[in-house]
Amino acid sequence: MATEEAEACSIKRDLRQACRTGEAGDAAAEAKPLDSLFSQSLCGLRSNYERWARQYLAFEPSQSWFHDTVRIEYAENAGAFLSLGGSLSKELRIALFQVLPAIWLVVLAVYLLFTKAPSKLFTVAWCLVLGGGLGNIVDRVLHDGHVIDFMNLGIGSLRTGIFNVADVCITTGVSLLVIQALQRSRSPIPG
Repeated sequence: MATEEAEACSIKRDLRQACRTGEAGDAAAEAKPLDSLFSQSLCGLRSNYERWARQYLAFEPSQSWFHDTVRIEYAENAGAFLSLGGSLSKELRIALFQVLPAIWLVVLAVYLLFTKAPSKLFTVAWCLVLGGGLGNIVDRVLHDGHVIDFMNLGIGSLRTGIFNVADVCITTGVSLLVIQALQRSRSPIPG
């Protein structure tokens, strides 16, 4: 048990370093590709937050902090971003929001495992997308096609949709990929 706890602490430390610097850290770099992929993907996997939201927020009114900039409120979302597609038939939602993303995530995982990444930041970014996607698929499988959302940000009437930790990981991963692509496009072309 102590060995598992020490390994978990090492993985958490490496994840914090990877999220801060884009570097995977010594333990993750020396690990087998699958171990590294798994440990980095933990940033986005379904966590205790969903269980916490279900247990403490499901039957409570929304809570607000920082002059209503941050709201915590429970929502079950059958659709995608901003509930798009939530009114589709259950069969179509399963195909669009579970089967197709699962196939895409398997392809992404295989790509990450067997392709030399251009940078560690690239790998971390795609692992965040992979982990977030897996988290949302697990949520949908466990909750009859719904994801549990509970965070909302905004100022006045300008607000985000309600989202969850997996969505934050996906958005962070995509943002890192965009930043890296912009940096690459600005660097001088050798030749």
